Amino acid sequence: GVFAVAAIGSMMALAGAGGEAERGTRMGVWGAAQGVAFGAGGFLGTVAVDLARLVTPEAVQAYAAVFLAEALLFVLATVIALRIEHAGATRVPRGQRERTLKLQLEPRF
Repeated sequence: GVFAVAAIGSMMALAGAGGEAERGTRMGVWGAAQGVAFGAGGFLGTVAVDLARLVTPEAVQAYAAVFLAEALLFVLATVIALRIEHAGATRVPRGQRERTLKLQLEPRF
């Protein structure tokens, strides 16, 4: 759902950022990275549950531990992503930013 929309939007923006010549290659590399991450995530999740089952007697506790670890990794990834976006942001003077926003919000006929 939401991830698919965000991933496709990000892929299209990043693919077009470097010019026309390499757009297809960048889209292919993005798709390959997504495929590898999807496969590795399922495999590593299974390994993590199996390792947690060695330590905890109940399967519920093992799954809870793995989901907690995944949640912590998600929060870490979010913090990193926000830092990357802020580092790449350019400063726009306040008056120009408001004028640009006004132009973007005005209806076009």
